[in-house]
Amino acid sequence: MEKLVISDLLKFKFISNLSFSPDGKLLGFVVHRMNEDDNSYESKIWVYNTENKKMFQLTSFGMEKSFIFPLHSFFKNFSINFFIFGWIF
Repeated sequence: MEKLVISDLLKFKFISNLSFSPDGKLLGFVVHRMNEDDNSYESKIWVYNTENKKMFQLTSFGMEKSFIFPLHSFFKNFSINFFIFGWIF
């Protein structure tokens, strides 16, 4: 087994702020990775569909820190695009 070196940290990705949609079909989360050039972390929101087992990147700003799906039943009649884009923090 090789020893861990500083450059190995650039390969790691970390997830946070997991949030299920009210119907439980989608899981939103934030993926963080190191940006060596800027000496910072990039964070982007991803969504996992539990039915078809596919993931897609939702944002590309690189500065997202959290994500939640709304829980209020008022929103259940709107499309999932409204849920996601209307509630990015």
